[in-house]
Amino acid sequence: MKHNNREMLSPNDIPFVPSDSLAENIKTIQSYSSLEEDEDFLPVAQREIQRAVSALEAIYATAKLLPFFIVPTRSGGVGLEYKVKGTKANYRFDPDGLMYFTVMRDVTVLKRAMLTSPAEAPALLESI
Repeated sequence: MKHNNREMLSPNDIPFVPSDSLAENIKTIQSYSSLEEDEDFLPVAQREIQRAVSALEAIYATAKLLPFFIVPTRSGGVGLEYKVKGTKANYRFDPDGLMYFTVMRDVTVLKRAMLTSPAEAPALLESI
């Protein structure tokens, strides 16, 4: 499969975002509710799915940006990755209720923050 002129693995192997549409990105996140527990992943709870969708919608409404990468986390959460100004901005919505934001360039962490609400996601991304 190709996306943005790059060869990608099948969505069944790695859940890259296959579309540039907000609706398709939301559908990808919502599909994690059907994951079954195995040696790699725990099921993703509806709360984490909704928080990730809320952050995605808030970022899109403010900055018109879609994530480069969406993934279920091993612990049963959701991760969103954006690329902005040569940096990677990661949001992680964990089943323990915590929401994290990390900005990295190469292997250097430039910023870390905890969110109290998905509505904070756009402001953190704009701070890069």
